Amino acid sequence: DYRWCAEVLNHVVFGYPDHAGARALQADSLEQLGYQAQSATFRNAFLSGAMELREGPPAPRGNTIPGQMLRSLTMDQVFDLIGVRLKSEDVGGLRVVVGWRFTDLNEDWTLELSNRALSAYPIPAEAPDVRVVVSAEVLRKIVGGMTNFIDAVGAGQVVLEGDPDALRAVFGNLDRFVGGQPLVEP
Repeated sequence: DYRWCAEVLNHVVFGYPDHAGARALQADSLEQLGYQAQSATFRNAFLSGAMELREGPPAPRGNTIPGQMLRSLTMDQVFDLIGVRLKSEDVGGLRVVVGWRFTDLNEDWTLELSNRALSAYPIPAEAPDVRVVVSAEVLRKIVGGMTNFIDAVGAGQVVLEGDPDALRAVFGNLDRFVGGQPLVEP
């Protein structure tokens, strides 16, 4: 019974992470469960767990998103990515309107923070708290973690018109996701 074996050995590995025999046996059990799984999600989880037990935990990844992936995102998806990272518990009671002018796309967007959520619209903002003039490429690099607003403003890639604290209210309250967490090990 591979599932029972994996469960029992999970307790042993948590109690004694350096026990080579328990690690090897749990890896074998997870591998067999992966081979038997019909769902790709379960198969990948089981086989990744087996690999972690044999080779060690994954190395922590940085907070950057690959450039090719960023370039393929539409502006709507870029703003959705920002919204996913918003720490809603930290922005209660804030209402901010950010107007965006993308020089390379010749487009205007509105980003609104209210009710602990971000909303983006492909229309010019009326009376924004801050207007950001930037290329879509530079915003993608900022969102992807390859640069930040301070460096981009210093390099002349971003022009801010209005209250920079309004922009800080959004981008200063974003979570940083770190990949590479162990699946099996404590």
